[in-house]
Amino acid sequence: MVPGWDTNTAAASSRTNMTRNALIPHWATRFAVPCALLAFDLANAQEVEFDIDPQATGQTLLEIAEVGDVQIVFVPDVVEKSQSPEVRGSQSVRSAIERSLDTTELVYEFKAKDFVVVRQEHAPAPEPRAVVRNIRAEPLLLAQLQSPEEPDAASVPADSESEGSSPDPEPGPVEEIVVTGTRLRGSSPTSPVLVFTMGDMERMGIDSVEGFVRALPQNYAGHTQTSAIDNSSSVGTLGVATANLRGLGSDGTLVLINGRRTASTPTIQGSNINLNSIPFSAIERVEVLTDGAAAIYGGDAVAGVINFILRQGYDAEEKLALRYTSGAHGGDSVLISPTFGVGWGSGSLSGSLRIESIDPVVAAETGFTTLDYTARGGSDQRSQPGPFHPLIIRNALTYQPLGGVDPSRDGTVPVTLADISMANLAPWDSVPEHLTDERESTTAFLSMEQELGEFIDGYMEFNYASYESYAERGGIFARNALVPPSNAFNNTGVPLLAGYRFQTETDRGLIEPSTNQSATDSYGVVLGATAELPFRNWQVDAFVKYAEEEAWIRAFDGPGATELAARLADSNPATALNLFGDGSQQTEAAVANLFEVSTHPWSLPTTDTNDTMQYSTSANGNLFSLPWGNIAGVLGYDYRKDSRTFSGYLATTLLETSPEREVNAVYSEVMIPIVGDGNSIPGVHSLELRAAARWEEYAINGPFGGVGSRNEERTFAETSPSVGIAWHLTPGLKIRANVGDTFKAPRLDQLFGAPDPRVTFFSTIIPGILAGAGVLADPETGSPFGVYPTNFGGNPDLKPEVSDTLTVGFDFNPEGVLAGLRISATYSEIDTQQVVSSSTNVLFDVPEEFVGIAAGRDASGNIVQWNLFPVNFSLETARAADLDMSYDFDPDWGQVQVGVSGTYTYERSVTFLPGGEAVESQETMYGPDRVKYRAWFAWNDGPWAATLNMNHSSSYENTISRVQDRVDEYTWFDLTGSYEFDDGWRLDGGIRNLTDADFPFVDQRQPFDPRRVDIMGRTSYLEVSKSLDLL
Repeated sequence: MVPGWDTNTAAASSRTNMTRNALIPHWATRFAVPCALLAFDLANAQEVEFDIDPQATGQTLLEIAEVGDVQIVFVPDVVEKSQSPEVRGSQSVRSAIERSLDTTELVYEFKAKDFVVVRQEHAPAPEPRAVVRNIRAEPLLLAQLQSPEEPDAASVPADSESEGSSPDPEPGPVEEIVVTGTRLRGSSPTSPVLVFTMGDMERMGIDSVEGFVRALPQNYAGHTQTSAIDNSSSVGTLGVATANLRGLGSDGTLVLINGRRTASTPTIQGSNINLNSIPFSAIERVEVLTDGAAAIYGGDAVAGVINFILRQGYDAEEKLALRYTSGAHGGDSVLISPTFGVGWGSGSLSGSLRIESIDPVVAAETGFTTLDYTARGGSDQRSQPGPFHPLIIRNALTYQPLGGVDPSRDGTVPVTLADISMANLAPWDSVPEHLTDERESTTAFLSMEQELGEFIDGYMEFNYASYESYAERGGIFARNALVPPSNAFNNTGVPLLAGYRFQTETDRGLIEPSTNQSATDSYGVVLGATAELPFRNWQVDAFVKYAEEEAWIRAFDGPGATELAARLADSNPATALNLFGDGSQQTEAAVANLFEVSTHPWSLPTTDTNDTMQYSTSANGNLFSLPWGNIAGVLGYDYRKDSRTFSGYLATTLLETSPEREVNAVYSEVMIPIVGDGNSIPGVHSLELRAAARWEEYAINGPFGGVGSRNEERTFAETSPSVGIAWHLTPGLKIRANVGDTFKAPRLDQLFGAPDPRVTFFSTIIPGILAGAGVLADPETGSPFGVYPTNFGGNPDLKPEVSDTLTVGFDFNPEGVLAGLRISATYSEIDTQQVVSSSTNVLFDVPEEFVGIAAGRDASGNIVQWNLFPVNFSLETARAADLDMSYDFDPDWGQVQVGVSGTYTYERSVTFLPGGEAVESQETMYGPDRVKYRAWFAWNDGPWAATLNMNHSSSYENTISRVQDRVDEYTWFDLTGSYEFDDGWRLDGGIRNLTDADFPFVDQRQPFDPRRVDIMGRTSYLEVSKSLDLL
């Protein structure tokens, strides 16, 4: 029993090919199960007969515990002055407890079905070393080390929580906690960390992991659910969302689940974690470390770490939630999410499930109906008449563009040369019907903890995610299809190359539309144990984790060469393919099975898999005792094996289709208290020095010798040190600083991409771009530039990126008249050497340097190809300042919190060559915003709560438009609210983009930037939830 707690215990209770039409019945089947659980709860709520007289609250709670067969925990000093009214009649235990506390200032929380905690509504924060629980995760940060504790969401309205709030203390052994950014228990962090509880996210109106990451001021772009039209998208990104802190790339942000790595998504090359694989409904809080952290967590933690802490043990409330979201532009969704938690004397079990179905966003509803933006002050983005028009017809013998046919021509009469004219080509408007995919997802999380002995606790975690996406892209295109003179509809006497879109045939139902489809399944399993050693507070933790993500992808994009050639060579008008009409007279026989049997690479399904196996062990405890504190240390070892398996189209792009890498790491960390309680002086309440180092060796096996070479193993090692200080001038004012080194290993696809030198679109535009920069001829030979093949393969000689990081800041949490005020400010700087990037960036940003970097020459020194594969450049710099500030106060009309959280980006630049000019990308289309912030006003009073959020991103330069210099700034408002009923029911609702603010116009392929705006437009949602007693 914990000292100071009084307890009374009566007893303890114990991959399919998805089509749009398949979504609805599949959803209905899954929806029925949780609804049945809710009906079960409502029909079987147990009532107990109570007959308790008015008396002291403590005695009433003891009698309720005895009669109701539950365990109720409370501090006697807290309830000793409280009196409870009579509790009589047949009612549930929950109702009896509510009745007993009706006239008090106490609140309660069911930690499990038969375990209840009663406390003051505004309990004081625990002492920094009076810790709440062992979270069974890698060392992570909890904000109660620095911030006042706030009520838990289950006991008061969730909207009373705030950024930086802490969970409530739980009964159990008093333990020290560990923090994100350090592995030391009880150590004050020296790096900046933002903490967001589930209540914070609810007040922001957020209902997904992607939505949370997009709302972070420090995050820029990454892949998003709007990948169907995002500039950085590809077919493989359907259903994928990633994080990108500081705009340094998604593979420079390390995403963890309970402090552990998981399998990256195979749909994007690199170490990117698909945010959609993280079970949102299981999240307890999210900790965002905005500093390099390779010394703690290893490679890839260049810009920072986002750590998702999932609910475990008694933290998981039994609840069922149903939510409906409606967007002005589409994207409507329905989700259902049951959660449960049960505890017994020596352990606990908790879990959650989330099932969601989402409709696509409709382009026309956003105002996106044409690519001609001249009326909006932009350019005409339509494909104009000319040699690059998608419907151009060429002479196949000379490649001479001839023009097009009359758009009203039905094609029943064979075409002649006289029928083909450039005058028949009109601007081509290719606006998609949908901007996002139609999707369905299921995520689940299960956690178990069990005492294995007096000093050993075991734990298990299991998470699962299934994601299916479907996106229609209109009629299929045939590009440069060879139509010989034998074709029944070619009467020109020469072979033709024709562009044609099968839109009319699609509308007639003869063929399927062009589609992107994907199905992703991922899971992770953790088994581990923690042992408390009998000396110097040492603890040993060891775990093994296996995680896997498998992605099935298909882009139904075009016919294969063999079957298309046969249909085009056919001389029978009843079966020949006709590319010289409007499609209205195309015969069914001409297109039957043409696409279903396609051998086009992108039309073939591909299944790609990533998996990771981890072993880890660490020891954590005090090394020496000083009069003013303990010198604490950590020593650990990590092993990880990452494996990837590619098939289908992606396998043709790699020299190695099953690349692997093994990582061995040894790390250590020490905290030295220079000033503490025993030797503090005015101006130095405490001063701690923290030092950490991690040695990591990567072993990669692959064809480093290029095409045809045998596999060989190469290793490289990096040591990442970090040093930081935490200086408390007073208990409420801390100054912190941290310096360190981080690194990022080259991706496997960057090393082993298959060379494929051929003439591409880039081949034709490179001479013009160079001429525009004044480079008219090869500087070495003086020869004019020709049209050379481009090679986008890999580079086996790549080196790791190495970064120097610095953060300096302060945290201010005063007491007295300023109690309730919280201010945190940080300056961050990241300088990266040997940056890995494609030569195409040089072509567009500093074309005068392009020839020296990308020219591939023969033995005589003549250019024979452009090498556009990745290379190591000179320097990348990111400098930014963060501010987070909030103030809590209690007027007569409730509790209020006002706050602001934002980022100012000073610089985000790349220097390609030593001594060259830095190319800045901040405040541009492809870099972070100069200013991005969120301000809020939150109020709650009893069961009521509401929050108004203001979001702002500054204007930025349009670097691709010739007529638009800058894109306007964007400000929008979100409103959320909730009401909690006495019987466990709760209503949450809100409106995002409350004023329906128009998206800033962007003169590009689509008239807005889907990475900076929510293309659903004004969005409203309603969530109904009910606390349950299922177990």
